[in-house]
This record gives sequence, C-alpha cells and structure tokens, in this order.
Amino acid sequence: MNIIVSLFSFKDIFTPKFLDKILSLILLLILILFTGLRFKVGGDWGPYELIYDQIKTSNYNFFTFFKNLDSLFYLLNYLVSLIGLKHGLILVNLIVSAFVFICFYRFIFANYLNFTSFIIFFPYVVIVLMGYTRQSVVLGFLFLILSLDLDKKKLSTIILALISGFFHFSGYFLSFIIFNNFTKKINKDSKFFTFLIPLIMFLIVMLFIYFNLDRIIDKYNYFQKNFTTTSSLIRNFPIFFSCLLFLNFRKYFKNNIKNYNFYFKLSILGILLYFSTFLFSTLSDRLLIFLIPLCVLVFSKLLNYFRSNSFKFIYLFSLNIFFVFFLLGWFNFSNSGKSWLPYDILLEPKHKFFNSFIEDVLTFEFTYEEN
Repeated sequence: MNIIVSLFSFKDIFTPKFLDKILSLILLLILILFTGLRFKVGGDWGPYELIYDQIKTSNYNFFTFFKNLDSLFYLLNYLVSLIGLKHGLILVNLIVSAFVFICFYRFIFANYLNFTSFIIFFPYVVIVLMGYTRQSVVLGFLFLILSLDLDKKKLSTIILALISGFFHFSGYFLSFIIFNNFTKKINKDSKFFTFLIPLIMFLIVMLFIYFNLDRIIDKYNYFQKNFTTTSSLIRNFPIFFSCLLFLNFRKYFKNNIKNYNFYFKLSILGILLYFSTFLFSTLSDRLLIFLIPLCVLVFSKLLNYFRSNSFKFIYLFSLNIFFVFFLLGWFNFSNSGKSWLPYDILLEPKHKFFNSFIEDVLTFEFTYEEN
C-alpha cells in the first residue's frame, strides 16, 4: 500500500493537472477500503470490538447513549448493529474511514495541496485511523474545519467542533484551539455574539466533564500506565519537524496559505506540546494528533517552493524515504506497533445483502508473520 501511495505522490511532476480529481478519488477509494475493511488490525481493535458487542447484545435506547463520553460513536455502533451483520464493526470502520477521507479530500483541495499530501498522511492513516477510531473522527472534523476560512466561518467552526466532541471528548480541546482567531476584527455588531458562543460552549464542556469526571480520570490513569514517552516522541517527530519548517519558511507560507495566523500559533503550540511529552506523555500525545493537518500542509506546500522538476523529484524521493522509514521505525520501536501486523481484510458474505454477490468468505493475509 505504501508503494501505491508513493507512486501517486509523483503525479504532480509527471502527469497533467486535469487528472488530479480523478486520480485522487481512485486513491481515496483504495484507502477507504484498505482501512475500513481491516479485520482484527490495530492496537484498539479489541476494545472497539467489545464496545460493539456490548451494544449489540444489550437493551440500549436512544437516550442511553448520551450518558456516555462518546455518545455519537456509541449511537453509530447501535445503528449498525440493527442491520444484523456478523462483523458489524467492519461497517463501523468503513463509515468512519469514508468520513475521514472525504474530509481529507475537501481539506487538500480547499487548501490547494498536491498529491504529496497522501504520502505524508499515510503513516497517520495506519497509526491513527487504523488504531484510534474515535479520535480519527475528530481528526476528520478538524480537516473539515480547516477547509474553511476561520475568520469568516466562526459559527460553522464552533458547531463542527462541538459535534466532534460527542464522538470523542478530545474534540472539546479542538474547540478551544479554534478559538484563537476569534478575537480578531471584532466590531460592535459581532462583539456580543463572539463572546457569547464561546461562553456557552465552555459551560457545556465543563458540565460534561463534571458529570463524567470519574471516567475521564480512569482513562487517564490507564494511558499513563500503558503508554511510554519514547513511542510518543517517535510517532510525533514528523509533526514536530513540520512545526520547525513552518516557522523557518513562515514568509513563504504567509503568502501561500489561508489561516496563516492560526497555523503560526499552532506550530508554536506543537513544539511546546512535543517537549511537554516528557511531563504529560498521554495528554500531549493525544493533542498532537490535531497537528496532523499542519504536518500535511507544510510538507505538501514546500513542494511548490522548488521551481525545477529535478529539485521537486529529489524532494519527493526524500520525503517518501523519510515517511517509509518513519512508519517502519514506529512498527519496530513503539510499544504497540506489532498490533497492526499482519494486515488482514475480511469480506463477510453471510448476511442476506451479500448472498447474491459473494459465496465464500475471502480473507487476504499479507506476508508478515511473527516468529
């Protein structure tokens, strides 16, 4: 899969621009199927399978889900369970994958990014989208938000951030990150509205945390015991590096991207968060997920910094090598990397919807096997 994504990343040098949307849609479809149809792959497969099975076998109702931290994610699992698929979790993953990649597609075209975006995003597709399903939904909402003009679409930004919090509570942190631009260009007509909405959201978040404080503390303690600083530093190094590059080439980015002020502040925050991993490994690691769009933006935009095709080729080749070794390093040195291997895909034919199309279960198993 990494080879396919790498080949697509060279498209900007060798193929005409009118093929951009067609090729990107083909690659998106491949990636949606690759991530959505995975079977027993990812560090959190077990917990997510347990969530789905509990919902499937319990007497839940619509209002029950809003007692959970991630109420909309639980509701999605419940709706899928009503279909009656044997492996309904695969459909949940397929829906989440489609949502994230559609948002990613909107992000890259709204910000005029190139196919380099895919090679940058692919390692985080494996690590985040194929591991932390709820956080990946929040990431999808962030891609959607950052396809907007943050100064002009304040209400849309707030609504999307609030909805993301109901898929995973980390989405509420996303709300406060976005608020950084809201103090700009306040006039008499918008002053009351500008401060009222954040105040209401702050109160909602505080009430939500108050009623779920014990569960939040339990999750925090679990992650503190099971995650190490080293794996977080490895996983987030490209994000840290992209923050440094953004600050170094800030004059170039100021003239070539929208929402520059937001990304400038975000890059400084990213550097601080990276070093704070030594003190708050879990919290910093989860917040750094929200800097993936910055990482994609920086490495993608820098391709256009070079004028000649030869320099672009060298840049793309180096970028491919860097992210391949980054992913391999994470597989080998992180404390949970082996949970993603071997990669399996399962197509379930036993449900009545598939009976006329497929007769046997097809399981594709890749060559990696642990001794």
